[in-house]
Formats: sequence, C-alpha cells, structure tokens
Amino acid sequence: MSTEPQNISPETYNSLDNYLQLIYTGLLALDIEHKLTTFPKNKTDINFVITSIIKIIKKNDELIHRAVSLLEQIETSDEKEYYGIVQSYLNTFNKLVRDSDIFQNNLQEERNQSVIALKILIDLLFYSSISGERLLRDKLESLFN
Repeated sequence: MSTEPQNISPETYNSLDNYLQLIYTGLLALDIEHKLTTFPKNKTDINFVITSIIKIIKKNDELIHRAVSLLEQIETSDEKEYYGIVQSYLNTFNKLVRDSDIFQNNLQEERNQSVIALKILIDLLFYSSISGERLLRDKLESLFN
C-alpha cells in the first residue's frame, strides 16, 4: 500500500488545521495520550505547537519506531495483511476519524483514511529524528503562509 495520499482533497492534507488534527489523531491512535488541541493563529502559537508535539514524539519515539518497523516488514512481505500494532493503529485512527466531525467530508472512504493514517505514522517517525523539529517547523510554517 502506497502511503502517498490518493484521491484526497488538497485541503485535507495541506491545510494547517487539518494537518495538525491528523497529527493529533495519529498520536491518539498510537495510544499516546496528549491534551493537544491548539491550532496556531500566529508564529508564537506555531512555536508552542512544535515544541509540544516534538516533546511528545521524542518521549514516545520507541513506540513510533516499532510501529514503522512492523509496517516496513509487512510492506516487504508477500502477505500485505496488517497485524499487531499497525492494525491496532489503523483501526483506532479510522474510528477516531469516523467519529470526528472535522473529517466528515474530507476522508469518507476507509482506504483514504488508511493511506493518510500510514502517511501520518511515517511523518511521526521523521519528526522523532534529530532534525525532526526543523522538519515539523518547515511543514507547519509552509502551511501557515
């Protein structure tokens, strides 16, 4: 399964509020509890959000690495059946999206939800890296402008 968004409106993945909501949903889908609900209205808010997200991701980087490692194993195997932490993540992510009023029009098909969910999981892995804060800052600032 490709993790590139397919047949998804650009507003879903390329607007600041939607992207942050997807990040927040991805964290919750991994059972990473957080109280993040901030959607930046200015540069100070963006700095707060970046600091908060990076702190949470770095605290849970082992879990994120395990999930992506299993995803890689599944993707390279002959059977493309998701299981374990990846299946749990996808089920929870899809349920959170389905129960949310925010994504009602943007992520209607479960296939699209799963593609986005896997993309967000990989984004979380990149944000847990040494240069993760810069990557997240670049992404959020580009969406803010």
